[in-house]
Amino acid sequence: MKDTDFFLKLNVPNLLEMQAEVLDYLKNHPEHDKSGILDRETWTRLPNECFPTIFSFVSNRSKNRIYEIAVRTVPPGFTTDIHVDGVKKDPDLFYTNQIKQSIQNQPDRSFDDINWDNYPYNSQYVLIIPISNYENTINYWYDPTNDSDKEITHYYERKEFPFKFFINFYKGSDGPIKEIIIDKPTFIKSNIYHNVKNYGTKTRIVVTVRILEYEKYSSLNQYFNYDGLV
Repeated sequence: MKDTDFFLKLNVPNLLEMQAEVLDYLKNHPEHDKSGILDRETWTRLPNECFPTIFSFVSNRSKNRIYEIAVRTVPPGFTTDIHVDGVKKDPDLFYTNQIKQSIQNQPDRSFDDINWDNYPYNSQYVLIIPISNYENTINYWYDPTNDSDKEITHYYERKEFPFKFFINFYKGSDGPIKEIIIDKPTFIKSNIYHNVKNYGTKTRIVVTVRILEYEKYSSLNQYFNYDGLV
C-alpha cells in the first residue's frame, strides 16, 4: 500500500498562525487546557468560532460542512488504544441502521442529504493539525487480518452528530504496517486501525477536524480540495 492509502500531508502556508491561534485560546481559557492531565489522552470539542483561522481554511476547501473541531492531548510516554473510528465491517447493516435511526430522529434536517444506501459505517478521514510537542509522537496503522477475534466493539452516545456511534478496538499483538510523525496538517485514514504513541517528554497537542461524510468516498478529493497543498 502507498503512503496516500494512510495519510496525506498538506503544505499549509499559515500553519504557524493556526498554532498560535490554538495556543492563545488555551492560554485565555485554561478550563479547556488539558495538557496537564498525564494519565490519559483527552478530547475537548469546541465551537467552530473558537478557531476562525482553522475553520476558514477547512470550510473554504471542503465540499461538506465541518461538524466537529476538537483539541486532543496525548501525555508523555502514553500510547493510545488501537482503534477504528467506527466499525471495521457491517455486512448486515446492524450498526449502520442504529446510527441512521438516531440521526433521522433528530429535529435537525440538515442531515437529510446523507446517502443511506452508501453510508460509511466508519469515519473515513480526519484532519489532524499539529499544535505543539508533536516532534516525538508517532501515528501508527495496523492490519490485524489474522487476529480479528481480538476486535472489540464499544458503543457511545452524545448530544452532537453522529449522536450514536460505535468504535472498534483491537487488542491483538500485530505490529504496525505504517508510521509517521504528523508535523504538518494531515488527513489520516481513520477507518484503518491506528493509534498514537508519545515518545517525548511533553504533552502533544493537536486539533482534529471532522467533515461530514455523506457517503463512502473512493478518494479524499471527492470532498476536500487540496489543490496546491501537496
